[in-house]
Amino acid sequence: MTAITAKAASAPRAVDRAALRVELTATNDQLRTLVEALPDTRWQQLCPGSAWTVCEVMVHLTWALEQLPAEVASARQGRGMFNYPAWFADPASYWMNRWNARGVTRVSLVRRYDAAMAAVLASLDTVADGEWDLGANFYGHGFYTIEGLFHTPAQHLAEHTAVLAAEQAAQTNDTVIATRVGPLHVRQAGSGPPAVLWHSLFVDSASWHHVGPYLSADRRLILIDGPGHGLSGDSGQPYSMRACAEAALDVLNALGVTERVDWVGNAWGGHVGITLAAAHPDRLRSLIAIGAPVAAYTPAEARETRLLLGIYRLLGSVGFIRNAVAEALLSPATRERNPAAADYVRSQIGSADRRRLRNAVVSISLGREDLTSLLSNIQVPTLFVTGAGHTGFTPEQARAAIALVPEGQLAIVPDAAYLVPLEQPEATARAVQGFWAATLR
Repeated sequence: MTAITAKAASAPRAVDRAALRVELTATNDQLRTLVEALPDTRWQQLCPGSAWTVCEVMVHLTWALEQLPAEVASARQGRGMFNYPAWFADPASYWMNRWNARGVTRVSLVRRYDAAMAAVLASLDTVADGEWDLGANFYGHGFYTIEGLFHTPAQHLAEHTAVLAAEQAAQTNDTVIATRVGPLHVRQAGSGPPAVLWHSLFVDSASWHHVGPYLSADRRLILIDGPGHGLSGDSGQPYSMRACAEAALDVLNALGVTERVDWVGNAWGGHVGITLAAAHPDRLRSLIAIGAPVAAYTPAEARETRLLLGIYRLLGSVGFIRNAVAEALLSPATRERNPAAADYVRSQIGSADRRRLRNAVVSISLGREDLTSLLSNIQVPTLFVTGAGHTGFTPEQARAAIALVPEGQLAIVPDAAYLVPLEQPEATARAVQGFWAATLR
């Protein structure tokens, strides 16, 4: 590509170099502030709006910044960089960045970003007044002038971290509350009528991260890590679904929430919601149960779970255990198209406290009671959601179950199984918000 220059008769276009320096320095400060404000537990969790973890997103931003001096030099010659077809560039970028992010800490990331920004500022000082409009094509995104390249760090940071920054700004509380099933970690975000989100077995409240930004726009979200999951402890004893429901009330009471809440639960969280709606209808305004089979385990399911649990007790989270759980919870489409979701599930199994996770499986899976008899007692607007690929709660089974609920509705989400909020977050948010809009007036 031929370099683009101003007409010979024209004076070089004036560019405010000092303003560019201020913008770049502010970008450096913004990333540093964002990273340093993150709790350690958030660093390896999925970043909202991305298939990468927060750590991986920050590594990607840092790597891109490190390329900028070379891009400026290339633009001077009218030569672009990294213009690969999307079918190759997208998966290559994903996997290379994951590899590069191994072992990166918040401290090492900030140090590396600072060094990269220092190099960029030094490069800024080398640009002659007549070079600002020189440029080329980069990253398959089109033509960039040298001036435009110096604006990309701020644009790139905003692109990848806007939702994360909003999540931090909206977060009003992050605490641990004593309950009858043990100390439960609770995070709040957003404002408006209260809505409780309780996740599935084997994952934690991070499984809502892609859904939360949508729902927190008009709800005060109360995200609970169930006992033995995420940052929550447990009581050291087996617990029932009824005890979990009562623990949810412990959380609401501790937070001073006296009005009725909108309940959104995935699998385990759906079971807790059903139990709570039947036992304490005065505490719920609506109920959404996602991927929550109402029947108890079949003998075959119980035998398989006991076998895997025995192996887990002896060997821990060996590879085939992690893979078996990911294959059970995620649809084939998700595992193929969203490897980050499968990695997240596997990492949850790998990082779990072994005793607490065993206790949760015994209590919540093997000890799960048939909830069918409770459905006719639910007196609040109710939505059941299930994935089209959910073998434990098929669309046919979901239709039969919701028919027993007086004000029941059903939504089927394609290309999803148990973990619909993780697999299809936008579809989940649409279903939840549509249900709220149609039924809660």
